[in-house]
Amino acid sequence: MFKKLCLLLFMLCQPIFFGTRVSATAVKDLDLSISLSEVQRQKISFEAPDDSKRKQYSIFLMDSSRSMGGRSVKQTKDMVGKFVKESGASKQEHQIALVGFGDEATVLQAFTPDEKQLLSALEKIETRGKTNLYSGLKRAEQLLQEVKDEGQKNIFIISDRTPTAGEKVNTGKYGSKDIYSYQFANAANNLAQKMKAEQQVSFRTFVFMDKIVDSTKAFARTFFQNIQTDGAFDFKDVQDMDFVFKSKEAGKDFQSGTFNYGSAPAGKEVKDSQAVYHYSDSYFEQSAYAYRKEKNRPYDPRLATMSLNLELAAWSSIQEKNYLLKNRNAKQLLEEIGFEKFKANQHFQERPSKDSIGAVIAQKKLTVKEEDYTLIALAIRGGGYEAEWASNLTLGRSGEHQGFREASEKVLTFLDQYLKENKVTGKIKLWINGYSRAAAVTSLTAGALNKGRKLASGELKAEDMYAFCFEAPAGTLKGTGNDNERHDNIVNVINVNDVVTKVGPEVYPFEFTRYGQDSSLPDKTLLPQEVYESAKSRMEAELKKLDSNLNYKL
Repeated sequence: MFKKLCLLLFMLCQPIFFGTRVSATAVKDLDLSISLSEVQRQKISFEAPDDSKRKQYSIFLMDSSRSMGGRSVKQTKDMVGKFVKESGASKQEHQIALVGFGDEATVLQAFTPDEKQLLSALEKIETRGKTNLYSGLKRAEQLLQEVKDEGQKNIFIISDRTPTAGEKVNTGKYGSKDIYSYQFANAANNLAQKMKAEQQVSFRTFVFMDKIVDSTKAFARTFFQNIQTDGAFDFKDVQDMDFVFKSKEAGKDFQSGTFNYGSAPAGKEVKDSQAVYHYSDSYFEQSAYAYRKEKNRPYDPRLATMSLNLELAAWSSIQEKNYLLKNRNAKQLLEEIGFEKFKANQHFQERPSKDSIGAVIAQKKLTVKEEDYTLIALAIRGGGYEAEWASNLTLGRSGEHQGFREASEKVLTFLDQYLKENKVTGKIKLWINGYSRAAAVTSLTAGALNKGRKLASGELKAEDMYAFCFEAPAGTLKGTGNDNERHDNIVNVINVNDVVTKVGPEVYPFEFTRYGQDSSLPDKTLLPQEVYESAKSRMEAELKKLDSNLNYKL
């Protein structure tokens, strides 16, 4: 419980301390690309290739007919709410409008970026009557005609059937052989095609296909497929949807979205939590030492935050009971930000034991200053590791902390195997992360590489290794060069109230310590009261954004 509290405190401090918006085995390792194919996630991407498209005008056309009552309308509200929150956290500028359509269409909310207004307007939806999609499209057309500046125009149609009311048109794509209500379908389709041509609207359709009777299911697929320009989705569960927002800033590519991690929000003990990430390959353009040397700061706050995101995703999934699938969150996040050839080590695919250590790895190609690199992401499981905690107490008789050192050696072996199996050659950048026990293992792994430990293949320079250790116990010894400047590529983010960071003991005769330099989270014992209270206030504001309904006391 105490560790959970420390984690929450740490996560709360994250937005303050990390910056503003802008987480070894010798046995056979299994490739889960086949095993995970059953996990069907829907990715909905929004790209702003230049500043003129940074502003997005999005209209949600929500079917509010009688058939949408119950779970369907709740899922609709959840989807729109998810989009509102995540688009607001992205680098894009989103103006959002809400339209409900039953017998007739109603504008529930005109264009606004205001999250509170939009979420409040969502509650106005009442399910009754038939499905008049034409009326909904007509309202959307009128809203878009009022938009005078440039920007991408998006329409999301959410429904559980083809039109059953509204304008009737005989001429069009459909006839009586297609469906009895073809005239309603023609009217809606004709208007949608007109809007594509005249207003350059991007259409996405989300349809509850499981609610459509078999006799009309094929037509429904055809109808919504013909309307869409950027995706026709079978709406099953909003939990399986990922919104990804891509944009450019000063010539750099950025994207944001959400990731899942294995810490259940209160009242949802069998569900993983969810948070927003912000990622860019540009985080790795500078040397790992650059921020400390050039800006007199211990690390790049954007990369530190993304490193915590990846580390959290590398915790065992709570909602997956099958150990083969417990690394799914890390796989999904890494693939979403462009990594490939994902692999989990054997220990991440079986029940953890006292001496096991879970780790995941993936790669992507980078070009920095006309030099080609392979960026290796290596995340060590720092949550949901069950019996592994016992090795925290295995100090050993001499030298570095035995439990952490042995785990580090296994991680290095896993890294070597991956590099050889994938024939990785040339220049490498290594991005390695850990939390708690995994942070100590990350520290010893990075420390060994800094001190000359060679990889099985590829060329890794110290300046190209980015190691982030969150709430790290101490695993190496004082007086062994641990504070040498070469270890400044190892970042230790410490909560001074977390007892885990006191393992192993600092006092004589143990004298354990960490590689690199510690950066402490804001604490009233370390800061002037005015500075601390300001940080605390900002932190409490961020608390409300987390996927939790706990009451926090600081």
